Amino acid sequence: NFAGEPVPIENPDIYERMDRELLVNTYWQSNGLFMFKRAQKYFPIIEPILKKHGVPDDFKYLAVIESGLVQTAKSPAGATGIWQIMSATGRENGLEVNDNVDERY
Repeated sequence: NFAGEPVPIENPDIYERMDRELLVNTYWQSNGLFMFKRAQKYFPIIEPILKKHGVPDDFKYLAVIESGLVQTAKSPAGATGIWQIMSATGRENGLEVNDNVDERY
């Protein structure tokens, strides 16, 4: 399961998609190794916060998917940080985002 939800890998389409992702990430082995190293750094920080707020532990993998756990990641659309939060979304959720401070990072 993932985040408490079953993953229907008995479905051939889902199985193929999962298999593809694993193969692609295996091909990019060096990038994968960097992500494992970053996970060792950031997961011990992220995990207790998720637990405190009742968020499934698997949620931490969204940061890996969105940014590769690169703190300074910025998307072409303007989402930033490891969670790839847009400025308006950050403000709506209580983050300070202005010319001097950007709590999305």
